[in-house]
Amino acid sequence: MTGGKVSVLSGALLALMLGGCGLFESEPERSVLAKMGGNVLYVDELTSALPQGLSVEDSSLFTDNFIRQWATKQLMVSRAELNLSDQQKDVSRQLEEYRQSLLIYLYQTEWVRQQMDTLVKDDEINAYHGEHAKDFDLQEDIVRALFIKVNVNDPEVDNLRKWIRKDNDTELRSVLEGYCAQHALSMHLNDQQWIPLEKLIGQLPASSGMNASQARNSTFIDVADSTARYIIDIKEMKQKNEKAPVDYVRQDIISVILNRRKLNMMRKLERDIYDQAVAKGQLKVVER
Repeated sequence: MTGGKVSVLSGALLALMLGGCGLFESEPERSVLAKMGGNVLYVDELTSALPQGLSVEDSSLFTDNFIRQWATKQLMVSRAELNLSDQQKDVSRQLEEYRQSLLIYLYQTEWVRQQMDTLVKDDEINAYHGEHAKDFDLQEDIVRALFIKVNVNDPEVDNLRKWIRKDNDTELRSVLEGYCAQHALSMHLNDQQWIPLEKLIGQLPASSGMNASQARNSTFIDVADSTARYIIDIKEMKQKNEKAPVDYVRQDIISVILNRRKLNMMRKLERDIYDQAVAKGQLKVVER
């Protein structure tokens, strides 16, 4: 970008700003930024598109690209006008069809937003999960597990090994959670949540040599590197190609149910509007 273009941009913007200084002055004439044949690009069109906070250099680059895109568009339109037949250039029908389709879509979307019940109950989720089991085959191994990472010299390491394996002792679970909240470097203590096995094993140091294949045959993993100790207690595992637990695909099922609900409401809206028009005699079909 040359200094000349920067000064043109700065001068145009300054002229635009100064033009609006008088409180009761008449509407100022729009400042022209570029011309292409009979088409004009005005400075205010640039300023409305110009991102805030750009440096002078970046503003100049943005302006160059903005003018180039505008000019290219005008040239392409002119080329199309010259090379297309009158019939090809008559796009009024397509524009009207697009306008109608857009209006219908906007109305249906707003109507559904106002009318649709977005609450999906557990029994509906479970029913869908059971009826579409083949659609929920796992693409990866998943586990319910506890994971703790503590300092390699943590004084409670031996106790942590015991606490993490006590599944049914709510008191020890509270002790574990309280201790980890204060001392753990990293942790995952929600063993009701299904997570990918690869993601869990990815928390271990590469030096441990542990991979997902080895972890499939393990329920307890305890490894360390020079700085930290990593403890994993696997409560349950589902392997690839098994049926996914409902909790693991809950959000996917909710999305499917809501989308079906939306489509059904749209179809019903169309039927109701048609039936009402027929009942009121608004539809007149000319006999052929």
